[in-house]
Amino acid sequence: MQHAQEWFDYILSSQWVELGNNNLIQPQRNADGIWTLGKITVCDQDILNACPSSDISNLQEFHILHDSWKAASFKIYRPLIYFCAFGKNEIFECVYTAIQSLIEFGHWQHDIAILTSEDKKDDFQLLLLLASLNLKKRLHLIIVPASEKIDWYISRYRIDHPIFKKAQPILYLDTDIMCDAPLDELLISLINSPLIHACKEGVIDEGGPETSGYWYGWRLMQEDHVPFNPKGFGFSSGVLLFNNTKTTQPFFDMIRRSTNGFIQKNGYNGVSYDQRFANYILLKFKQVEINILEKWVYLYRIPQQTTLTPSGNNKRGLVHFLNSSTENKLITMKKYLNDLRFRAKYNN
Repeated sequence: MQHAQEWFDYILSSQWVELGNNNLIQPQRNADGIWTLGKITVCDQDILNACPSSDISNLQEFHILHDSWKAASFKIYRPLIYFCAFGKNEIFECVYTAIQSLIEFGHWQHDIAILTSEDKKDDFQLLLLLASLNLKKRLHLIIVPASEKIDWYISRYRIDHPIFKKAQPILYLDTDIMCDAPLDELLISLINSPLIHACKEGVIDEGGPETSGYWYGWRLMQEDHVPFNPKGFGFSSGVLLFNNTKTTQPFFDMIRRSTNGFIQKNGYNGVSYDQRFANYILLKFKQVEINILEKWVYLYRIPQQTTLTPSGNNKRGLVHFLNSSTENKLITMKKYLNDLRFRAKYNN
């Protein structure tokens, strides 16, 4: 009976997505042991029949039969957004601004993690800044190895911390990305996808056979004899959306290992390893989809020597600020946040 109660509590304490129609539900149980799962009604025994014999603490889906024979599957909705931030204060101010936008305009009510270096865990000014967001237990500062700059760039592929194991789905964002519309619809719609989702960006060959291949890894593919279409599209590694760590971690580990192996053999030149190797690995093994996020992510290239912001008339959900220094991006991001606040106040 104790195990049964733990199972009941686990289901009741979480939100779930009903696969097939992607309805987000909060299970309910009455005193008579009758359960409501969205539009489905079942009894205690139906729920018990779905209970696994193994540990339930990290269970991310369950399956039931209702009305004798009708099948239903549910995936836990415990989304996580994470950033990787290292180095100068402006980077962390960008993250702070990005999180403000997630709260105010993304209506984000779930967990957020920041992967960073050992020295930041006792940075009083940073901790004070993050505390002002009032996220309390929903904000997680995760310390990762960061002895060299390459560790900074590929830390987004380090998803072995326990918080990632419990999360589903998971969204990585660069520090120069802001949110201007809710994201739950996107995450719910892809919760059962086996692929990693990224945003289509540029042509793989970057314009011709003399290009460096820094952005989309075509020279890596060529050297490894991987078939590719030079005029096909590569993707930005600034936004990465995936279901959970179970299917994704082997490929993220491969990106890190391949990057480090390449550097050991060829030396480090500091150029776009995070994106180059992601394109190489994920395109080679056909683990990435790059069209869906194009509708949700605006790759905004800040006009040179300006802090002009996007118009705000066509809010997709995410804006990636590109083509400028960190300092200039921060100014532009803050301006855009104020623009969004002004529009929200004016429209109300």
